[in-house]
Amino acid sequence: MLAGLVVCCLGTLPVGLAGVLAAPAAADETNHDTTAAAPVLRWEVSQQFDDHLSSHALGGGATEDSDGVVTFPGGTGTYDPSTGVAEVAYQGSVRGAFQLGQEFYHVRIAEPVLQVDGSGRGEMTALVSAANIAAQGEEAQETQPARVVMFGFDVGASDWAPDGALASLSATPDWAGVVEPGSEDAAELGMDEGTPIDGRAWAVPFLHQVTSGVRAHFYATGSGSDDKKRPAAFVAQATPTDVVPEPEPPAPLTLDWAVSSEFTDVFDRSLTGGATETDGVITFPDGRGSHDEATGVTTVSYAGSVTGSVPDPFLGISTRYSLTLADPRLQVDGTGAGQVTAVVSGETPSPLSPVLPILPGTSTTPTRVVVATFSVTAEDWSASDGVATLATTPDWATVGRSFPAAFLDQVTAESRDHFRATSEDAAQDAKAPAPLTARGVHVPAPEPEPEPGPEPEACEPAPASPSVSVSRLDTTSGDTFRVLGTGFRAESCPGDSGVYVGIAEGDVLPDVAERENTEQFLAVDWVRPGRIVDGAFTSTLSLPDGAPEGTASVFTWQAHTHSNTSQDTVTALPRAAAEPAPTTTTLRVLKKPRAGERGAVRVLVTADGAPASGRVALTVRQSGRVETHRATLRSGGKVKLRLDRASEGRLVAIATYEGDEDHDRSEGRVRFRVR
Repeated sequence: MLAGLVVCCLGTLPVGLAGVLAAPAAADETNHDTTAAAPVLRWEVSQQFDDHLSSHALGGGATEDSDGVVTFPGGTGTYDPSTGVAEVAYQGSVRGAFQLGQEFYHVRIAEPVLQVDGSGRGEMTALVSAANIAAQGEEAQETQPARVVMFGFDVGASDWAPDGALASLSATPDWAGVVEPGSEDAAELGMDEGTPIDGRAWAVPFLHQVTSGVRAHFYATGSGSDDKKRPAAFVAQATPTDVVPEPEPPAPLTLDWAVSSEFTDVFDRSLTGGATETDGVITFPDGRGSHDEATGVTTVSYAGSVTGSVPDPFLGISTRYSLTLADPRLQVDGTGAGQVTAVVSGETPSPLSPVLPILPGTSTTPTRVVVATFSVTAEDWSASDGVATLATTPDWATVGRSFPAAFLDQVTAESRDHFRATSEDAAQDAKAPAPLTARGVHVPAPEPEPEPGPEPEACEPAPASPSVSVSRLDTTSGDTFRVLGTGFRAESCPGDSGVYVGIAEGDVLPDVAERENTEQFLAVDWVRPGRIVDGAFTSTLSLPDGAPEGTASVFTWQAHTHSNTSQDTVTALPRAAAEPAPTTTTLRVLKKPRAGERGAVRVLVTADGAPASGRVALTVRQSGRVETHRATLRSGGKVKLRLDRASEGRLVAIATYEGDEDHDRSEGRVRFRVR
């Protein structure tokens, strides 16, 4: 295998092998415009990746320190301290290659995503691709980038720690016991018998995504370097939040941007992915993300793309050069520094391509880069009906009258002068980024917790009719529930501040006169006043591992001191639906009929060895004749049925148990010849 190449063997390879698979040039994804407050992922990948696939190309703003630890920047996503659920997408890529005079193989990992569910089980995915040349019995292979699971891991609440305004997770990926030696997975991956040793391997989807020529660097083969192959421990940052998942916005979230006057006047434009254009302004649809009014932090991702092309002025039938800007993303940090990033690519066809289409031109690999920067204040935002709107003009004069360098590097050389001033002439300002209007979900600033005041006077709140519905969420493990409340109010008496929703054993609300008493609940959530909209709120609660299996209920009460009972409710916690028990239907001939006579059979239905109840159907087929009988099972799960008069020939009897809520359907049959 190529993964076993050592220096002593390289001299035996044919000289022409270097041309079998040209090493693709690493895309220039460098992004020097980072957002200070954005979470990052710090990960060495593995010691083997650092030592052996040691020729590293970084993109998308990723950096690497002297210890081989790669930092993936620009994380977007959250960690919920109350449930442990986290999902954060990071930017950047690292491409590790083994080279000795030429490149023999490489693996590229891009845009990793961290996910942790309410049980503490997590996984790391990424866009993974790989290639190897033809050598030592391996064919030249290459995989295209695809998002796959690289490894799983387990975390507890203690693995998260405060990290400034962020939360930081330190975790060690799974290694031993991931792939069973001799299993179907091991066979499909071409592993030798007895490997991976002790099941030590990266996740199966990742192993399938890397080519066979490099795969052995990611599982234990019995070599001295096996311990270096395990995925390295990592540190992942996330933005903590106690806000429930954002609802669908009441109005579409869009980004309206003409790019620049130059782009509108010079480039022919084609749109995909739902993007539209009105008077030169392109609308990118399907925004997903929010603007936090309290911190100013904003992340909204949009869909759609625009391709601008400049036609050949002489031939008129070909394109001189073009560029594509896709899936833009608006980001603003807590200081008001903002940027628009997008997946950008450029192309300049060969001048002879109209007559010789096979002649290559120049192009860049689609890569997310910064396409505009800006600075905003709270006054630049407006909010209406749950939507926050930003109107701003990107930087130009203050940044050298040019689009960002990362954007210019990502388009081909022929189109760059359309996005930077080439003289002091004021007419060059037509190339400046156009004003933009961006929309995101408005997250209002939370109301401050009230200062403790004097003992309140007796309060008699107005009547209320709060109600709660509880549904079980479909999660990979653990018990997680969504609570929908209606008819609630944030303040019934002076000093009230929202409501609590919690899960506790039994069906009687525990003593909650003190705020600290919430510790006696299995799970609890403070629904702040800002989360109660028109009397309604949503909460997600997860039971901890080892929670009692007895009766439990969801309770609500007024926060923080249970000043009144108007917001008290109790709702039984839904149980997991039980699976129907499998059944066995046995058909026994009690009297085998002769021609012209009637026979008899007995039907017995059992479930896990115990008699079942319900109805059975008996179908008898003979020489084109069909007879049907129905009966109800009696004591012991049995019933006796008499057959119609039979004729000579083969007879088939089929008994079918129809099943019920607690039992699966089953059938039994017999065959015999009537003489």
